[in-house]
Amino acid sequence: WLRCLDVDRWHRWLCFGLVVGLATITVPNSIVLLVPALVWPALCMVRRCEVRRSVAACALVLVGTVMPIGAVTARNYAVSGEFVPISTNGGINFYIGNNARSDETLAIRPGEPWKRFARQSCRDGATTRAEQSRYFFRRTLDEMGADPAGFLGGLCRKTLLLLNGREVPRNVDPYVFRDFSPLLSVLMWRIGAFSFPFGLLAPLAVVGLVGSFAGGGVDERLRRRRMGISACVLVYGVSIVLFFVSGRYRLPMAMGLIVFAAAGLLALWSRLVSVVSSRRSETRVGRTTIAALMVALVVVNLPRSAPTDGHDFRAELNMSVGQSRARRGDSSQAESFLRRALDESPQYGAAAAALAGVLLHRGEIEPALELLGDTIRSTPPSVEARLVLADWYRRQGQPDEAASHFEAVLTLDDTSPDAHAGLADVLLSSDRAVDAIQHYRSALRFAEVPGPIELRLGDALVQTGAYEEAIERYRRALWRVDADAETLNRVAWLLATCPRIELRDCEQAIRLAEQVCRMTDHGNAAALDTLAAAYAECGRFSEAVTWVKAAIDLSVNADDPAAVEAFRARLRLYVERLGRDVHPRAGGP
Repeated sequence: WLRCLDVDRWHRWLCFGLVVGLATITVPNSIVLLVPALVWPALCMVRRCEVRRSVAACALVLVGTVMPIGAVTARNYAVSGEFVPISTNGGINFYIGNNARSDETLAIRPGEPWKRFARQSCRDGATTRAEQSRYFFRRTLDEMGADPAGFLGGLCRKTLLLLNGREVPRNVDPYVFRDFSPLLSVLMWRIGAFSFPFGLLAPLAVVGLVGSFAGGGVDERLRRRRMGISACVLVYGVSIVLFFVSGRYRLPMAMGLIVFAAAGLLALWSRLVSVVSSRRSETRVGRTTIAALMVALVVVNLPRSAPTDGHDFRAELNMSVGQSRARRGDSSQAESFLRRALDESPQYGAAAAALAGVLLHRGEIEPALELLGDTIRSTPPSVEARLVLADWYRRQGQPDEAASHFEAVLTLDDTSPDAHAGLADVLLSSDRAVDAIQHYRSALRFAEVPGPIELRLGDALVQTGAYEEAIERYRRALWRVDADAETLNRVAWLLATCPRIELRDCEQAIRLAEQVCRMTDHGNAAALDTLAAAYAECGRFSEAVTWVKAAIDLSVNADDPAAVEAFRARLRLYVERLGRDVHPRAGGP
């Protein structure tokens, strides 16, 4: 962009717009960089009576910006059917930084507390991600209108926090990572209220800014560059204050501040030399510059609290690493990190639940149940521990105990999709499909990943004879998740043999059944039987006969006489239809 200001070339404007677009899909508030990018060159060119070139430059910047953003928007529409330019977290981020209880909302931790907070929009009727984002925007605007003074006060507090030297944590505290990186321990540290590097970078940048614009003898090209950088830093800082302050969001500002900080260092060196050499013409200016630096150092490094100051980020880090190790199957390392998390924070319910899950997976039942029991009886009660215990009872074939714990979770948080879906699984296994459907629907209202739940809802709908909705649920779910072979086989069988003939789709059934056969290396008799039924539904009885014979051979080898008898019955039907050459839609196989 700075080169565009110096030498006006169309490809530079286009490339700058492309860079802004790429930055925006990475950090959405980077879109504000379009303000100086469009306004400043437009003013310069209009001043030179080059209106046509100004319009062309702005248009090229916009085209370049829209290119990457448009690709993301198109993908979002293809997946969700909604117009979502970049992401759907703008509304909730705007709310947590500007509501009347922003200190509380900014302190909400990742995991169940955050998910429970985010599900407020679903409780109030938002059904899609875009609607949820609009819900939080509307809610914020309503609160701003009701208390404009409080909103302005919040902006002032966030501005002071933005200019403070410390790195404000959000999900993680960067100072915790100093223990794991010698380089980071040198580049970022705090001594008392002083914070390095921002606590020094910002005051030096202030000196550089003042010197850059107050001093004379600067040519027009250099002045344009300085104003351009300062405008970008300013508008980006404003975009942070409009949402909430965090060290990771403030980091891009450092790129511009470093330039002025370097200028500030040069100015200070020049002033120090003048003071030492006792050049009276510059001694007063040098002393003033040094005094300004001292004042800026004090102001920037004043002690300020952040909403997350009361949290143990080290415990959260240990739990996060422990969960990652558990997902990789490294139970010993997972246990080690999770126990460290509990040593750091003994009341950390999520860490205790994760540790109990690791112990249960290893077969250490007694210590796991004891840990879960202690965690459930603690204050505040742990939703995560209840869910782990309920799921364990469900897998052990104890539906009553599992149901009681799932219901206990719903008394604590009636928006928990895991509790609704888990209770529905228990009800479905107990032949209570109608009740299970109600809880599956509730789970879908609040689920972040609805695909697996829609598959199970489809199973429940099949049991009640609601085949049309079941097929629709299956199709939507298969678009969103990679289902296992057993699930795909159930869907293929329904599409091939649905009692309501008009709902059958033999071509889709063949595709799914062939996929299952490839997944199982053609070694699953049920999958071969499904493929045969799908071919029969399409009237391709010779293929149906071939595959059902293969299913019979596998069942004979597996010594499964019941399956052999069922497959032979279908074989006789396919052979009969093959001989009569009658399409099965007259009655189905």
